[in-house]
Amino acid sequence: IHGVLLDIFGVGTLMIGNGDVATIAEARIKVKDTGCDGVMIGRGVFGNPWFFDETKGVISTEERLRVLMEHTKLYEELFSGKKSFALMKKHFKAYVHGFPEAKELRVKLMECQTANEVAQSVEIFLTK
Repeated sequence: IHGVLLDIFGVGTLMIGNGDVATIAEARIKVKDTGCDGVMIGRGVFGNPWFFDETKGVISTEERLRVLMEHTKLYEELFSGKKSFALMKKHFKAYVHGFPEAKELRVKLMECQTANEVAQSVEIFLTK
């Protein structure tokens, strides 16, 4: 039976694949190759809110950074006084990678203490 194992009691067991899936296409390949019933998505969505939008092509650096600013602003609005802003910083690496001077921008972002400071740093970067 494709994707379902029958145990000794005859009950179907769903099998879920797991392991660094970076795209929906990759998830489909894993399902096809292994016969599993589904795939867990974890780190693949960090810094990639477009993960489930198969119509999206390559995301520009500017679009990625604008979404980072929006994410940071929403985080601050929702969690100000409840959670440390420092928790947001773990997302910076997920958004800021794979383009020239990404490391330098990440270093600047790690110094930021507010969404406004993040926005200022990103805007300065984008206007270079």
